[in-house]
Amino acid sequence: MGRFLDEGMNNALDTKQMLVNAFQLFEAAEDFVSRHLPIASHFREDSFERVDEMALPPLAIREAIINAIIHRDYSKGYGDISLKIFNTHLEIHNIGILYGSRKLEHLTKPHSSLRRNKIISNAFFSRKLIDQWGGGISRIQEDCSIRHIPLPTFTEYSAGIAITFKFKRPIGPAIVESKGIIQISSRQEEILEILQSSKLISISELAKKYNKVSESTLKRDLDLLRKERFVSIEGIGRNARWKIEDSS
Repeated sequence: MGRFLDEGMNNALDTKQMLVNAFQLFEAAEDFVSRHLPIASHFREDSFERVDEMALPPLAIREAIINAIIHRDYSKGYGDISLKIFNTHLEIHNIGILYGSRKLEHLTKPHSSLRRNKIISNAFFSRKLIDQWGGGISRIQEDCSIRHIPLPTFTEYSAGIAITFKFKRPIGPAIVESKGIIQISSRQEEILEILQSSKLISISELAKKYNKVSESTLKRDLDLLRKERFVSIEGIGRNARWKIEDSS
């Protein structure tokens, strides 16, 4: 598992290798994704409650991780299941060609379930992590369509199959510091862009320019950005004004 700044994988922000059982691998992969994909918040017109959404549908990623584990060709003694997160996309690569003379174009069409590893599939089924009918890819496509996210693509390379999820917009920015990795959400990035052009701005003025969320949500975002020294504040109370942190 890796979080990289570029596709050359020269700039790794975080990497992790696991040699554990299938269920522990599944949980570790889910945790890695949840730590590295930003969360965006918004309010729906029909609800007073805030909606928090990951950059990609968690259920779709969950299905893709499980598919990689249960369909890997374990007769091959080389390679690993890999999960790579870049600024523009997430990719899961699995060793093994398609089972049962299937072609890539068959994956996105209705198809029956062919199990290369029946014991592993049955184990995941008994844990209620999958069903028996091979509808995982259909669910992945449906989850992406509901969120208006590009449908994933499938490619063959390095003796295996990869599924790639593209983000609506690049995630980040991600910054490496001595104390660890700092990641801000796309909304926080937009807030920084407004502050960059506004110099000094109050919460209420910011809310007029960025009316997608409430003032309280903007305040939480600013407090987080201030904690990480992206922004600073001048004044107190109603006279408080926010600005980009002076890096000089």
